[in-house]
Amino acid sequence: MNQYKKSIEDILKKCPPGYPVSNLMGYGAPVNLEYFSNYDDGLAYFIANGQVFVYEADRIHGLIFGAADAGDDLEGEEEGED
Repeated sequence: MNQYKKSIEDILKKCPPGYPVSNLMGYGAPVNLEYFSNYDDGLAYFIANGQVFVYEADRIHGLIFGAADAGDDLEGEEEGED
């Protein structure tokens, strides 16, 4: 393996519990999430709507970090100014 090639698993291993994650790509349609929970033995755990979601980390193609509603708040402010 190329020493400079990073994987999603490498990122998840360093990601702190409770870190905001808004979307996951790799299982068809994007999956809406809220928080990263933990990574253990090839499995990535996320929280959304009070439920735990478990995914095989090597099948995740991308993650969007940050709160999902952060961009929505900005759009709402712009519309309200008109």
